[in-house]
Amino acid sequence: MKVLHGIPAAPGLVIGSAHIIRPTPSVDVTAQRTVEETVDKARLERAIAQAITRLDSLRDIAGSSTAEMLAAQREMLDDPELRQGADALITAGFTAEAAITRVAADYAQQLAALPDPYLAARAEDVQEAGRRIVAELQGTSLEVHLDSAAILVARDLAPAETVGLDPAFLQAIVTEAGSATGHLAIVAQGLGIPAVVGVADVFAQIDEGTTLVVDGDRGTVTIAPDETIRSETKTRLAAAQRDKKDLEVFRDRAGMTADGVRVEVFANIGSLAEARKAVEMGAEGVGLFRTEFIAANGLPSEEAQHAIYEDCLLY
Repeated sequence: MKVLHGIPAAPGLVIGSAHIIRPTPSVDVTAQRTVEETVDKARLERAIAQAITRLDSLRDIAGSSTAEMLAAQREMLDDPELRQGADALITAGFTAEAAITRVAADYAQQLAALPDPYLAARAEDVQEAGRRIVAELQGTSLEVHLDSAAILVARDLAPAETVGLDPAFLQAIVTEAGSATGHLAIVAQGLGIPAVVGVADVFAQIDEGTTLVVDGDRGTVTIAPDETIRSETKTRLAAAQRDKKDLEVFRDRAGMTADGVRVEVFANIGSLAEARKAVEMGAEGVGLFRTEFIAANGLPSEEAQHAIYEDCLLY
């Protein structure tokens, strides 16, 4: 048994099996092609088309803020400079994977150096677009899929990687990167699952299928818990379930003090998922909308912000 420490990102306690999400293999940016130029250019064209199709599908099921970010990536996939630059490098002898990786990195570096913060923030979109194209070239996917209950363990998870996850299977999230106010924290809080981020060397310490106890309140991850910890965890979970059940009777009642003064109970939210959760828990309105969370992964356009607020109002 071993206890790892990180940053509490979303409250809660769970015991389950680890599912490891390893980073995609790095691309050799010096690799020279061994096929005809036309073959690699055709591969690149197909990969871009496939990446666009995949992004369009993800946008259909994503929340407004994530959909806006995916739209920005899609624009980059359609950018003629990206294609032309990669084609030129393929002509020069590089593989399609090396070519698109080099061009995306150079393009992102140029954007990051711009004085305009909005344009500089697009550098991340370019890098992500490049990663998507490489994934298609390699016949892999950046999205995470679960077909059984599991605790996700990863270096980091981009917003798009979590779009297709089935909340019924996602028990908790543990990552090396991240912060208490980052995208993963928002996702986990909205889903009501525990999350611990900033845990060092997760791949060296956690194996696929290992039993974990994730404590999002304390910011700890217990690997292969002994019977004492398992028993303690089950006791705490049972107590939390009883408390939740006891409180549920008040969910649909009007807030009222003992002497009959009406008190409206509002919720603080930072996403559509949290707005949905607030309604489920009986909130009568929103007291504070943490709008800065919407811009945690890039500043959304005015239209995107309008769509986010409109979606929340539907609840």
